[in-house]
Order: sequence, then C-alpha cells, then structure tokens
Amino acid sequence: MSQIILFLRRWTLPISMTVGALVYFVLRAMHFSPEGREAVLLFSRILMPSLIFSMLTLTFLKVDVRDLRFRSWHVWGLLLQCSLWSLSILAILWLQRSGWLSPEWMHHMQYFIISFALCMITPTATAAAVVTLKLGGNPATLTLYTIFIDLLASLFISAFIPLLYPDTSFLLAFWMILVKVFPLLFGPFLAAQLIRHLLPGFRRRLLSIPDLAFYLWTVALALAICVTVRAIVLMDASLLTLFLMAVGSALSCALQFAVGCWLGHRSDDVVAASQSLGQKNTAVCIWIGATFMDPLSSVAGGFYSVWHNVWNSYQLEKVKK
Repeated sequence: MSQIILFLRRWTLPISMTVGALVYFVLRAMHFSPEGREAVLLFSRILMPSLIFSMLTLTFLKVDVRDLRFRSWHVWGLLLQCSLWSLSILAILWLQRSGWLSPEWMHHMQYFIISFALCMITPTATAAAVVTLKLGGNPATLTLYTIFIDLLASLFISAFIPLLYPDTSFLLAFWMILVKVFPLLFGPFLAAQLIRHLLPGFRRRLLSIPDLAFYLWTVALALAICVTVRAIVLMDASLLTLFLMAVGSALSCALQFAVGCWLGHRSDDVVAASQSLGQKNTAVCIWIGATFMDPLSSVAGGFYSVWHNVWNSYQLEKVKK
C-alpha cells in the first residue's frame, strides 16, 4: 500500500492528466441525452472556478502584501509577450496581402502563427502560484507579474484581434477579457488577506494541511485536460493544421520557459520568472480563441495545456529526487 501511495505522489501530474483524458472518453461512451450532457457541462463550469478560487486562496495565505515587489524581469517578460504577439499578428496580415502562399498553405500557416501568438500573449495561469510554491519559488513576485500581464494582455488582444477579425469591437473585447480574468485573481487574494488578518487561527489550520492547494490543483488539472481533449476531438480540421498548431504552441511554450529561466537567473528568481512566462491560463486562451477569433483557434490553448503540464511534471520530479 505504501508503494502505491508513493507512486501516486511521485507521478501526481501525469496521473491527473491521464485521468482527465480517460474521463472524457468514458463520458463520451456513456451516450448522455442532450439534457444530461448539458448538466455535465454546467457542473464542470461551476466546479473549475470553485477549485481555482479555493487553491488560490490557500496559496495566497502564504503571500504577504509587503512581498509584492517589482523586479526587473517583470519588464522584459511583459515586453517579450506583448511584442511577439503584436509581431505575429502583423506577420499574418503581411502574408495575407503578399500572396506568397497558396490559399491552402496560407490557411495552414495562419493557424500555426495564431497558435504561437495566442499562447504567447495568454496571461499567467492562476494556478501558477501553486506550482511555484511547490518548486520552492517566490509566489509573491509571480502574483505581481500575473496582475501586470492580465492587464496588458487584455489591452493588446483587444487592440490587435480587430485587425484580423474586423467585426470585433476593441472596447467590448477589452471589457469582456477583464471580466473573465480578474475576478479569479483578486477574489482569492482579497479573501486570503481577510483570513490572514481577521482569522489567524483558521489560517494556521488551513496551512497545517500539507499540499492541500496542490492536490486541489490536480483535480482542476484533470478537469482542464478533459475539456481540452473534448475540444481537440470535436474539432473539424485537417491533421496537418492540427500538427502545425501543436508545433506552434510547443515552440511558444519552450521559448517562454527558457527566456523566463534566463531572466530569473539574472534576478535570482528563476522559478517565479519561468512559471510567470511559461505556465498559461489555458482556459482563457481557449475562451479567447472561441469568443473573438474562431473555434479552431481555441485548440492552441488545448495543446499548450499539455506542453506546460508535461514540463512542470518533469520539474516536480526533479525536485522530489
């Protein structure tokens, strides 16, 4: 029994991802009625925010407001994300007008670049603080970066998407993105600070439960992978387009983790910097693609969800060793 528990603890993230994928195929095989399918989707929409709110509150209980200090790597990380997103959208517009590529290859190349660009500008995952803490990093500097990138991503996405999709309104898109990303960041932070100052005994009791926030995140991860697999399976696209989108998202993931690690070394904040750039709020990425672009664009977030969690699984395994 002890060996099984040790195995589960050692491979928590890969097991969580596998379970999430299997759950989708099991649910699909059960052939729910339309009402039952809608009930399952509604349950997942309620459960996911609840899990994120709970685990972020637990993580922020360890963060003191006085530790939210600005670092130099914040500037370079924000500049990288915003500039590469902007250049990618301009590259798509240039390719469309140049006529260098045939319509078929223009279609493939457009989704390759969109996949890279969306994964580049997507804000830091709300759960990144949980992994940062688990890896021995500083969740306070990551939290401050998350606030900055949420604001800038809302601005840059709203400014550039209308260039590709003219029917999109800048102000409406900006407001919708802000409403989507900020409540699940500031709500848990405010709740954690109230508990810290008003209920110190309750705070100590919560923090006495080891890795509670991490295990809540594994449940949220399984649910996220389930939704990701569903999006990929149901998407009507050629294998070549999906392959290029997978490559684009993987390239974006590798670049951001690598640059984050490099910037963090210069500031003695490696874990927080790499997680701030590399771990993405893929639920928001999928939502942005489906809401402001087209359904196929949302698959980029699904692929990225796999890549950044595989990398974090590897990092956690190194820490355990």
